[in-house]
Amino acid sequence: MDVCPDCGNHQISPRPFDGLVAFECDLCGAMAGDPRAIHGVQMTQKARELGIDPHLWPLMHVLGGLPGLHVLDARRVEAARFSLPCVQWHLVDAKGFAQVENLTKSLMLSRGQLQLPWRIELSYERSMVFTLLPCPQGPLSDHTIVQVEHDLDILALSITRDSRLSWWVRPKN
Repeated sequence: MDVCPDCGNHQISPRPFDGLVAFECDLCGAMAGDPRAIHGVQMTQKARELGIDPHLWPLMHVLGGLPGLHVLDARRVEAARFSLPCVQWHLVDAKGFAQVENLTKSLMLSRGQLQLPWRIELSYERSMVFTLLPCPQGPLSDHTIVQVEHDLDILALSITRDSRLSWWVRPKN
């Protein structure tokens, strides 16, 4: 790409993302290129602006968009010299219970694509707090972290996909 389609500037910087490339204008900030790369670069930038781990942001963003849920935290929990991610939320109304059930279904349907087992825990801290976290088997390693980061992407995509399906949108009463 030689010229920004928005402002005509010739200073364009490539922004690689997950094997794809988006191009960003150094003057106006407009993005062009592969739509998946543009979306990924924008999500990474948003996560950094908010001080959130870019690997956690897509899942946190998806969960935060579900009616009845409010995301409290998305962080990495230190374990030995490694840190494992978790996302915590609580329910803001009765719709939240249906969302937790649907999240559980989505998690079960995604098992074949996930590299690690995941679970949803429930605790009580002035209100019910739900935590989604991985459950690696055996000692943690660099490979475990790669598996977790892969799974975070799969979970965000799976929940996005499933939340559009009829069993999620119109649950049986």
